[in-house]
Amino acid sequence: MNIIIALVVVAIIVIGAVVGIAARGKKKATTSKSPGFYKKKPLSDNEQVMYRRLINALPDYTVLAQVDVSRCLGAKNATALNDIGAKNLDFVICNRSGEAIAVVEIGDKSHGNKALEKKEEMKNKVLKKVGIDIVRWRAGTLPSEADIQARFILLDPIKQTRSTKPKSAASGNSASIIPITRNTRTG
Repeated sequence: MNIIIALVVVAIIVIGAVVGIAARGKKKATTSKSPGFYKKKPLSDNEQVMYRRLINALPDYTVLAQVDVSRCLGAKNATALNDIGAKNLDFVICNRSGEAIAVVEIGDKSHGNKALEKKEEMKNKVLKKVGIDIVRWRAGTLPSEADIQARFILLDPIKQTRSTKPKSAASGNSASIIPITRNTRTG
């Protein structure tokens, strides 16, 4: 009888140990899987199309996607950037020296929302004030590479003055120089 009691006690201890080890292993597996996280594409389908068009159309520029606004703007008051609204800029176009010269935004997420429209307007004013141009295109009508090139030729200081060749000296047409200017930073 003592042997049966001893075997039952040993069996209970072994079963308890097995259950305890299994529970610890399950707990470690759960925490190492990072529950609730999953992989996403960093760009939407429209943003991917636009990114490809921008890099093809602007080979002399650096195109950055989903850039935090604080990477392009600084503020003396740390909370001032919070007033701007959108924390990410869809695309930032930089010249060869790495200076942001333009921001490209696609879509119109703020349409109809007065609070978001006001923050977008403020962001536009701040970007313009520091000399960064804002270009907007609707997601449903993304521009072609040729349209992008035509728009950005206006931002290049070297290409701001375009000249056309005269048709002929006999026709009386002479070459015309057309200066193209953009807003310059004041202050």
